[in-house]
Amino acid sequence: MSYRRPVGSNSPYGGHSNNAGNGGYGGYSGGGENALMSQNDDHVDQLSAKMSVLKEISLQIGDEVNYQNKMLNDMEGDFDKTGDILGNTIKRLGQIAKSPNGFWMCWLMAFVVLVLFYIIFSRFF
Repeated sequence: MSYRRPVGSNSPYGGHSNNAGNGGYGGYSGGGENALMSQNDDHVDQLSAKMSVLKEISLQIGDEVNYQNKMLNDMEGDFDKTGDILGNTIKRLGQIAKSPNGFWMCWLMAFVVLVLFYIIFSRFF
Protein backbone atom coordinates (compact mmCIF):
# COMPACT_ATOMS: atom_id res chain seq x y z
CA MET A 1 0.00 0.00 0.00
CA SER A 2 2.31 2.69 -1.19
CA TYR A 3 1.34 6.16 -2.21
CA ARG A 4 3.43 7.62 -4.96
CA ARG A 5 3.07 11.09 -6.39
CA PRO A 6 3.01 11.32 -10.16
CA VAL A 7 6.17 12.81 -11.59
CA GLY A 8 6.20 13.62 -15.25
CA SER A 9 6.00 16.34 -17.86
CA ASN A 10 2.28 16.94 -17.26
CA SER A 11 2.53 16.68 -13.47
CA PRO A 12 2.57 19.73 -11.20
CA TYR A 13 5.54 18.12 -9.36
CA GLY A 14 7.97 17.98 -12.24
CA GLY A 15 8.52 18.80 -15.86
CA HIS A 16 6.99 22.16 -16.74
CA SER A 17 7.29 24.72 -14.03
CA ASN A 18 6.52 28.38 -13.64
CA ASN A 19 9.89 28.89 -11.90
CA ALA A 20 12.02 27.66 -14.77
CA GLY A 21 14.37 30.58 -14.36
CA ASN A 22 15.47 29.69 -10.82
CA GLY A 23 16.25 26.02 -11.36
CA GLY A 24 12.88 24.31 -11.30
CA TYR A 25 10.05 23.94 -8.83
CA GLY A 26 10.82 25.59 -5.48
CA GLY A 27 14.39 26.47 -6.37
CA TYR A 28 15.57 22.86 -6.91
CA SER A 29 16.74 21.53 -10.18
CA GLY A 30 14.72 18.76 -11.81
CA GLY A 31 17.15 16.03 -10.69
CA GLY A 32 17.23 17.21 -7.08
CA GLU A 33 13.47 17.41 -6.96
CA ASN A 34 13.13 13.90 -8.30
CA ALA A 35 15.63 12.68 -5.69
CA LEU A 36 13.63 14.34 -2.92
CA MET A 37 10.40 12.86 -4.26
CA SER A 38 12.05 9.45 -4.39
CA GLN A 39 13.23 9.82 -0.80
CA ASN A 40 9.74 10.88 0.27
CA ASP A 41 8.28 7.85 -1.49
CA ASP A 42 10.78 5.58 0.28
CA HIS A 43 9.86 7.14 3.62
CA VAL A 44 6.16 6.67 2.88
CA ASP A 45 6.81 3.00 2.06
CA GLN A 46 8.77 2.53 5.30
CA LEU A 47 6.06 4.25 7.30
CA SER A 48 3.42 2.09 5.65
CA ALA A 49 5.36 -1.07 6.55
CA LYS A 50 5.70 0.09 10.16
CA MET A 51 1.99 0.89 10.30
CA SER A 52 1.21 -2.64 9.10
CA VAL A 53 3.40 -4.09 11.85
CA LEU A 54 1.73 -1.87 14.46
CA LYS A 55 -1.69 -2.93 13.22
CA GLU A 56 -0.73 -6.60 13.54
CA ILE A 57 0.63 -6.04 17.05
CA SER A 58 -2.51 -4.20 18.13
CA LEU A 59 -4.69 -7.03 16.79
CA GLN A 60 -2.61 -9.55 18.74
CA ILE A 61 -2.94 -7.41 21.88
CA GLY A 62 -6.71 -7.31 21.37
CA ASP A 63 -6.84 -11.11 21.05
CA GLU A 64 -4.75 -11.50 24.21
CA VAL A 65 -7.00 -9.08 26.14
CA ASN A 66 -10.11 -11.02 25.06
CA TYR A 67 -8.48 -14.30 26.15
CA GLN A 68 -7.47 -12.84 29.53
CA ASN A 69 -11.00 -11.47 30.08
CA LYS A 70 -12.45 -14.91 29.36
CA MET A 71 -10.05 -16.48 31.84
CA LEU A 72 -10.95 -13.90 34.50
CA ASN A 73 -14.67 -14.50 33.98
CA ASP A 74 -14.13 -18.26 34.30
CA MET A 75 -12.09 -17.70 37.44
CA GLU A 76 -14.82 -15.52 38.91
CA GLY A 77 -17.33 -18.31 38.35
CA ASP A 78 -15.00 -20.81 40.00
CA PHE A 79 -14.56 -18.55 43.03
CA ASP A 80 -18.33 -18.13 43.33
CA LYS A 81 -18.81 -21.91 43.27
CA THR A 82 -16.07 -22.40 45.85
CA GLY A 83 -17.58 -19.73 48.09
CA ASP A 84 -20.98 -21.42 47.89
CA ILE A 85 -19.47 -24.81 48.77
CA LEU A 86 -17.55 -23.30 51.68
CA GLY A 87 -20.68 -21.53 52.97
CA ASN A 88 -22.67 -24.76 52.85
CA THR A 89 -19.88 -26.59 54.67
CA ILE A 90 -19.85 -23.98 57.45
CA LYS A 91 -23.64 -24.31 57.82
CA ARG A 92 -23.35 -28.08 58.12
CA LEU A 93 -20.61 -27.76 60.73
CA GLY A 94 -22.87 -25.41 62.68
CA GLN A 95 -25.67 -27.98 62.57
CA ILE A 96 -23.30 -30.73 63.72
CA ALA A 97 -22.05 -28.56 66.58
CA LYS A 98 -25.64 -27.96 67.78
CA SER A 99 -26.48 -31.67 67.82
CA PRO A 100 -26.11 -33.64 71.12
CA ASN A 101 -22.87 -35.36 70.05
CA GLY A 102 -21.72 -32.38 67.97
CA PHE A 103 -19.17 -31.17 70.50
CA TRP A 104 -17.22 -34.43 70.28
CA MET A 105 -17.66 -34.50 66.48
CA CYS A 106 -16.02 -31.05 66.20
CA TRP A 107 -13.07 -32.25 68.28
CA LEU A 108 -12.77 -35.33 66.06
CA MET A 109 -12.71 -33.14 62.91
CA ALA A 110 -10.11 -30.85 64.46
CA PHE A 111 -7.97 -33.91 65.28
CA VAL A 112 -8.27 -35.22 61.70
CA VAL A 113 -7.29 -31.81 60.30
CA LEU A 114 -4.24 -31.67 62.61
CA VAL A 115 -3.18 -35.17 61.56
CA LEU A 116 -3.51 -34.22 57.89
CA PHE A 117 -1.42 -31.07 58.44
CA TYR A 118 1.21 -33.15 60.24
CA ILE A 119 1.38 -35.66 57.38
CA ILE A 120 1.58 -32.96 54.71
CA PHE A 121 4.10 -30.71 56.45
CA SER A 122 6.29 -33.53 57.79
CA ARG A 123 7.53 -34.07 54.21
CA PHE A 124 8.85 -30.52 54.00
CA PHE A 125 10.71 -30.41 57.33
